[in-house]
Amino acid sequence: MLKKIIAQLKSNKTIRFISWPVLTIRNKYKNKKNQFYEELLTNVQQGSLIVEIKDLPGAYEIDIRSRILRRILIDKDYEPEIVSILKKYLKTDKDAVNVGANIGIFTVLLADLINKDRKVLAVEPTPLAFGYLVNNLKRNNLTNKVVLYNGVCCDTPGGYNLNTIEGKEEFSSLGESYMNNIHGNVVQIKVQGETLDHLVNTFDLDPGIVLIDVEGAEMKVLKGASEMIAKYRPIIISELVDEFLIKQGNSSEEVVSFLKKLGYSVKSTNDHKEIKYPFSGNIIAIPNF
Repeated sequence: MLKKIIAQLKSNKTIRFISWPVLTIRNKYKNKKNQFYEELLTNVQQGSLIVEIKDLPGAYEIDIRSRILRRILIDKDYEPEIVSILKKYLKTDKDAVNVGANIGIFTVLLADLINKDRKVLAVEPTPLAFGYLVNNLKRNNLTNKVVLYNGVCCDTPGGYNLNTIEGKEEFSSLGESYMNNIHGNVVQIKVQGETLDHLVNTFDLDPGIVLIDVEGAEMKVLKGASEMIAKYRPIIISELVDEFLIKQGNSSEEVVSFLKKLGYSVKSTNDHKEIKYPFSGNIIAIPNF
């Protein structure tokens, strides 16, 4: 609620001018918190923390080097907008898909919410994040509700080169590395790739919702999921960042157009309005029929 009020204040020039001192003090406080955690964690080379997250079930083991951990320690929550949308649109009597599951924060949420006879497909290619994903499912007693694929979802099965940073796997990308060593040393690893169509068929799933966060490979994921989309008509929630998509030969406009041709209404999750390009944010695609 506080974040929503602050966003409204910032959007109104008059109110923003009047409330400038309050916003300035808040920003200084947040910057100090940010600096505290940066100094605390910067020199830590390895290890993990187990944390609880506001509005999310259970507890999560996270690598001490991860930017996700810093966000949680500072904000006390994680992607509240996505959490709210998942809780609102999830069909508990259907299966769920989490492509780019990382350490399993949203996988745990989805598995906790769906009915006991349903499954979550969690897809994560990087070895370290996949290990944390497995551990977090065990920690939260949800292993039996999740099926795992240690690889990437793509439009063509095969081997792929993945750019990643150890401990910061949230920045992993199939395309040309956009990190430029800002967040650490980028290394390239070999991973397996499979279409979402094949994985859904293999695990005999009936998806009601698909969550995608793959750092620019969204078009590849969707092209490899066209049969599944046509058959099951799941709600699709995805991050889209033009800068990342362009490095893989696509764009947010191409992704949105692809979904619309499949009979979906696509909106920004931020304001639920039509997408304006170039786009950077999260979308929700809801089937028209």
